[in-house]
Amino acid sequence: MLFVSEGCTELTGYSPEALLGGEPCWGDLIVPEDREAVWQSVQEALQSGTRFEVQYRLATRDKRYKWVWERGSALDSGEHGTLIEGFVTDITPLREKEFELERSKAFATAIVESAAEGIVLIDAGFRIESINKAAVKMFGVPSDAAVGKNISEFLSGVDYTVLESDADQYRNSGTSDLFNGGRDITGRRADGSEFPMHLHLRELKLEREHCYTALIRDISEQRAREDEIQRQNERLNATIAFSPVGIYTADKEFRIVAANFAFANMLGYRVQDFIGHRFSDFFHPDDIDMAEDAVHSSLSGGPGHYSAHRRYLHKDGHIVHTHINAAVGHDSEGSPEFVVANVEDLTERLGAEAQVRDQQEQLTRLDRLSTLGEMMAGIAHEINQPLTAISTYAQSGLRFMDPKNPKPDRLREALTKLSNQARRAGAVVERIRKLGRQEVSTNQLVRTDHLIEQIEELATIDAQTRGARIRLDLDTSLPSVWCDPIQIQQVILNLIRNSVDSMEAGDFCNGDEIVLRTSTDEDGVTTIAVIDCGTGVSEAAATDLFRPFSTHKRSGLGLGLSISRSIVTAHGGQLDYYNNPLAGATFYLTLPQVPGDSIHES
Repeated sequence: MLFVSEGCTELTGYSPEALLGGEPCWGDLIVPEDREAVWQSVQEALQSGTRFEVQYRLATRDKRYKWVWERGSALDSGEHGTLIEGFVTDITPLREKEFELERSKAFATAIVESAAEGIVLIDAGFRIESINKAAVKMFGVPSDAAVGKNISEFLSGVDYTVLESDADQYRNSGTSDLFNGGRDITGRRADGSEFPMHLHLRELKLEREHCYTALIRDISEQRAREDEIQRQNERLNATIAFSPVGIYTADKEFRIVAANFAFANMLGYRVQDFIGHRFSDFFHPDDIDMAEDAVHSSLSGGPGHYSAHRRYLHKDGHIVHTHINAAVGHDSEGSPEFVVANVEDLTERLGAEAQVRDQQEQLTRLDRLSTLGEMMAGIAHEINQPLTAISTYAQSGLRFMDPKNPKPDRLREALTKLSNQARRAGAVVERIRKLGRQEVSTNQLVRTDHLIEQIEELATIDAQTRGARIRLDLDTSLPSVWCDPIQIQQVILNLIRNSVDSMEAGDFCNGDEIVLRTSTDEDGVTTIAVIDCGTGVSEAAATDLFRPFSTHKRSGLGLGLSISRSIVTAHGGQLDYYNNPLAGATFYLTLPQVPGDSIHES
């Protein structure tokens, strides 16, 4: 090197003396990867006699790299041969900005090309300047074929008019739907098919040009899902509207926001009559607090659903008995928002059940009267004895009142005996009257031994008339039972008569005693057993023993055991039997012990 300026020292970090001395040589400072390009550029300029311009990297003394721009030309200096004269400028800051710009552009291009949405750059005349892969796939057109075309070729005619109108509105007022959130329009593919899309325009204000960025999203799948959801909602609404079960929805303030025809018909209103009213406005006054408390509990974090029997008031004032199943609905954040209730009208069913119960009670009473009718011969004989005694004592009393021969002491004795016999006859009649009269079935707390003692006399009269004996084996420490005493006594009488029938059929060959025994187990279940020594229950009779109208007797309807089992079952117990090891059978019924709280509630 023949000359080096002070600027080269600032550029490389080496002194002019070092550079002039060739330590290092300028060519050695050029980054190896750039040397060939610099050599070629200089050679071409020497051959053509023109100036050369070249950019390359220099390695500085402090091991850094700098980008430089060199411009020069060749000189013929005689004794020194061909010389190169030029200047070198540090362009590192400029190249760094260029690199940063290139990186930003590459990054932006990568984002645009990898975007799931279509991105199209259009100029002020709506001609396409660039289009990304998503938009290419969306419209079914190659990128090079799309560039230069007006965006109108990819929109329906109506929607392109909307685009122009919105653009004008935006330029004039700074606001429009397309620019503020976008709008759903119809796109057109290269094959002519159309599809729904969402278009959102953004304005790009550059120094020398005006253009727009169009963000396009194919909403075909979204529309399909929305249509399917709409169809499902329509089917659901139709199902709810015409469901035979009453349905309504109430908000957090208990106001009804929807109801179906069944619920409206159930209460005699129109559907629109419910909207905006509190659901409790239609309840029976005594059920309002319970209903509102249950819903409030569910909406406040309690059980998400509940079931209950509730009474509504029909528009005409009569009570509608219902069963409600209600569930809480939640919003997108999981907070309780509304309650949906299914309301089943129980009025007819409860009426039918009441009618069945009434018929059952009538049938039970008829069976009871039938039993009493069959016992009448023995009862008449039993009553006849005290009546005969009453007549005898009355005649004696008349004689003791004779003025000629009065006997006051004997008169008092005769009247006392007469009174006792009258009470004896009256007690028998009273027991018959109690068993035969028609009363509403009423449960009460009864001691088991008293329950049996009250019918012992009637049972004994009937048994003795037919040649049988009854022995009581009662546990007086048994707990009381909750039952209808008349119905349970009817069952016991029926079992005793069946035992007498069985022993009578076997000519009392195994004995004539019937044992009436009571006991209890560790769970407090009371058992009343009727033990006979008759013929027992055969295999043929066992298959339909408790079936209505099934009987192996010469007389009777075959309803006694069937009715008896239904009575015991209604009391929460069971009626069954087993054959005794030696002779006869044991029929027994069980009655569960009822806790005090349950008795109180009943």
